[in-house]
Amino acid sequence: MSPVKFDPMATLPLRGRERRVYWRFHLPVSVLVEARWRGKPLALATDTEYENISAVGATLALARGPRPGLGEEVEIRLPLAERASEPARLWAFCRGRVVRHDGDMGFAVYFEDVDFYSEQAERPSAEARAHA
Repeated sequence: MSPVKFDPMATLPLRGRERRVYWRFHLPVSVLVEARWRGKPLALATDTEYENISAVGATLALARGPRPGLGEEVEIRLPLAERASEPARLWAFCRGRVVRHDGDMGFAVYFEDVDFYSEQAERPSAEARAHA
């Protein structure tokens, strides 16, 4: 019996094949991540057709409130877990800039810096990241 090969392109939605270098994960990102702008949490909308996250950035949509402007810094914290049903033991803290607006409430963030920390560790502060 020959091994089964996984074709990630075959699992993409019918709207088109992926052309990016890094995989994008079409997940309920808004449920998994915490996004902050100017130190305040952003109310994210759940739109799995639009929102996605990759190694270098994310696209998100707001449920309400003002949207960060182009070039503004956004912080995104997301859990890294082996299984979505298990609590995270490691977190990614991503700092990036808004590079695109989509529609009325959507925006894309390009990650400039990503730090990893355990659930026991305190989230890295801006001051600590500046001295790293």
